[in-house]
Amino acid sequence: RCCYMNTQRAQSEIELCTRYRGTAAETNVLWDCLPVPCFGNPDHSRVRVATLGLNPSSFEFYHADNRTKDQAQRLPMVGDFGVHDRSKLTDEGFCRAREIRNQYFGNKPHTWFTPMQLMLRGMNLGWSYAEGTAVQIDVVACATNTGFGDVPTAAKNAMIQNCRPYRQRTRAGFSDGTMLVVNGSGAFETLGK
Repeated sequence: RCCYMNTQRAQSEIELCTRYRGTAAETNVLWDCLPVPCFGNPDHSRVRVATLGLNPSSFEFYHADNRTKDQAQRLPMVGDFGVHDRSKLTDEGFCRAREIRNQYFGNKPHTWFTPMQLMLRGMNLGWSYAEGTAVQIDVVACATNTGFGDVPTAAKNAMIQNCRPYRQRTRAGFSDGTMLVVNGSGAFETLGK
């Protein structure tokens, strides 16, 4: 049974994060979408590589016409857990959200991951999202209402700074020797911020 109780809840508080409220980033965050600290299971002993992108796409939650996807086709949203604010998520909600994200690559992942998977296999035949030897982390865990490149600079910087400790905590949990593959210049440029 998955468990976020006690110490694991403290480690995963990014899902409760409301720090952007009252900041330059507030209007850019999709508040009804739970933050995504990792695509795939970061605690899995088989992880050998993590890819680093900018932030979760709104298409992980919504169709192109802004309709919410069916629960089986998307990542967890606040309303899935009977609450109206992410800060009210219960331990059981944490557990369920984690299970869904851990199984992400077994449940029709976004097509964005297809070329990434091909690139990873080209680098090392043992690196696979589907087999649990690869995961995806993002510089910013929140989905935004526009592409991250279109987020105003002040908002973007606030989001990058806020997510840094969570991203570092996730990376610190990987086994020694786990590789990091940075996807694109945008993600690379944020590493120094």
